[in-house]
Amino acid sequence: MPTESETIMKKTTTTSWIAALILAAAGCQSNQQKNYTDGSDFVPDSQERDSQRFVAMQSAVGARLDGELRDCNFSGDALNSLGREKLDLMLKDSEAPATLTVYLDLAPAESSTIDSRKDAIVAYLKDAGLADAQIKIENGPNRANSAPAVAGEHALQALDSNQQPAPTPIGGH
Repeated sequence: MPTESETIMKKTTTTSWIAALILAAAGCQSNQQKNYTDGSDFVPDSQERDSQRFVAMQSAVGARLDGELRDCNFSGDALNSLGREKLDLMLKDSEAPATLTVYLDLAPAESSTIDSRKDAIVAYLKDAGLADAQIKIENGPNRANSAPAVAGEHALQALDSNQQPAPTPIGGH
């Protein structure tokens, strides 16, 4: 005659096996979510991806911060496709100030075309929806977007000599 502990052990083992069989049968018939990608989760080619939005945003901010149009942005007195694209990027910057400042950084030989090129810029920006009060054109480079190279040279020399570079004030001055 089996002891009480043997009977309990037999019932526990039998119950465990029955539970395992029920779970296995239920698991095979359930609608489990797939744990692989078959291509149906990809964004369609026609829809803009996050990486494309990021690149567009960074391009717009970079164009606005640079803000310069040079000789390569013009064909004669007219804006070429490169100049129009730069202005379009500057207009897309969502965190831009109310006034769009364009720096006309031309070679001295091109100084005779400054007025006609300014007119071309103003006309393009007006066609894009800006008013006269929102457009500012400066002659020369954007000095706010540059810094002297001396700070970088000192840091490079310190790295070459295994020394700690001296702190540089903000703006490189």
